[in-house]
Amino acid sequence: MLIEDGGLNIERPLLAFTKSQLTAYCHEQGIDWFEDHTNADQTYTLRNTVRHLLNSNELPHALRKPRLHHLTEVVAARARRSEELAQSIYSESKISLDPRTGQASITLPETIGSSAMEDASAAATLARKFLRLCSPATEIKLQELDEFVQLLRKDDNLSKGVVDRCQLTGVDVTCVADEGQGRHFKLQRSLPSKKDRLRKQIILHKRQSALAGSEWQLWDNRYWIWIERQGDAPYTEIKARFLEPEDIAMARANIDHRQRKLLDLALSAALGVSRYSLPAIVATRTGQNGNAVERIVVLPTLGWSASGWQRWQAKAENGSTLVGTPNLWDVRFRHVEPQEAEQGEVSSLPERQ
Repeated sequence: MLIEDGGLNIERPLLAFTKSQLTAYCHEQGIDWFEDHTNADQTYTLRNTVRHLLNSNELPHALRKPRLHHLTEVVAARARRSEELAQSIYSESKISLDPRTGQASITLPETIGSSAMEDASAAATLARKFLRLCSPATEIKLQELDEFVQLLRKDDNLSKGVVDRCQLTGVDVTCVADEGQGRHFKLQRSLPSKKDRLRKQIILHKRQSALAGSEWQLWDNRYWIWIERQGDAPYTEIKARFLEPEDIAMARANIDHRQRKLLDLALSAALGVSRYSLPAIVATRTGQNGNAVERIVVLPTLGWSASGWQRWQAKAENGSTLVGTPNLWDVRFRHVEPQEAEQGEVSSLPERQ
């Protein structure tokens, strides 16, 4: 399965310059300087209040601009050292990510002992890098990663087979000590709560929509999903949500023997309850009694689709849509830091025509 290679970089190139430097440059270049009149109101925002105090020279010397600038430089330098150490260990770790299941396997370098983790900030930064491989969280705060940091900083002299676990940022972390071989970590998406299962649903298509296809949509902050309804399919709604146990039973009851074998083969890649943290594309149609009937039509990360559905990549390879296949779908694992992916390769999100 392909992994998205993209994202946005926010650049703020003027942060290193003072206001006086910027205004002087504008004056030299004949550029009008605009000053928001609300900046002069000390009560307008907390930022305005702080700005006034800094400019008034009424603060103690320890809180004036030169000392604060020095403090920010010290903090920034410390943060850079922690980031460099964390990145070094991350790069040397053996990381295998299976985008089909969203699971990651990590082995720390044998040369990295607990002493390398004495920098708590570096350990937390490393923990965040690992968690970002699997976590549905949009923001991971370093101060919330103490349990994982403790696993990373534990003494290497652990008995073989000792297992430690923790759960944070929507990820189950399992640490297994292998005597003489360091520590191994397995990360996978935690089973979502009932509230999460209801909340993490995205509508891909509605019957009244004038558009046949959907935009790429990010589901559970892990998978980009896209569909296109090619024909006059009798669906009132198509959405992506978490796979449920009853979905599999219903699917098996409505497909032939060959399709069942293909479904079982696809599900074998995600054993046990871990499969219920994966997305299913579900189509709703009106039943004979007028009730809405939901059925899974695609398990996008596992590569299975019901009759009438085809992956867009397959169409792109042979240039045509299969006979009797009016609907297309595609999926990408969201962008993550470089690692060894078990399936597929890195790709950008393509525009669909």
